[in-house]
Amino acid sequence: MIRQWTAFGTVFILAIAAAAAQTPQAKPVPQAPAPMTVQPIAKGLYLVKGGSGANTAFYVTKKGVIVIDAKMTPEAAAAMLAEIAKVTPRPVTTIVLTHSDGDHINGLPGFPKGLKIFAQANVKRDTEKAAASGVILASMTMTG
Repeated sequence: MIRQWTAFGTVFILAIAAAAAQTPQAKPVPQAPAPMTVQPIAKGLYLVKGGSGANTAFYVTKKGVIVIDAKMTPEAAAAMLAEIAKVTPRPVTTIVLTHSDGDHINGLPGFPKGLKIFAQANVKRDTEKAAASGVILASMTMTG
């Protein structure tokens, strides 16, 4: 009799585990990105927090603005450009990419064409692959 109950208990537990494994998991509700804010760091240097993608930064020079990373989406990049325009009328001339994760490069299409882009050789290679596949603009000049 004990063997029957042990076998029944084992089968019962396995059935519950199998049912739980097949139960669809609730999908997380996407969170809206935090509002974009600009924080002065030092003379001419600003941190951009919020928006879609990683935090970024920009540096205002006499000739233009150097942006560090491009955000995650073209829309986030456009919002960042709007925030930069609130700080300075100087144009963005250069982007420096720290690495090739999507939250740092996928916003490139939101920037004007013809900007200089500086990146380490591996970042350049990965970004050019993304451009070749149509993920980002291929018409930007990359300097490695």
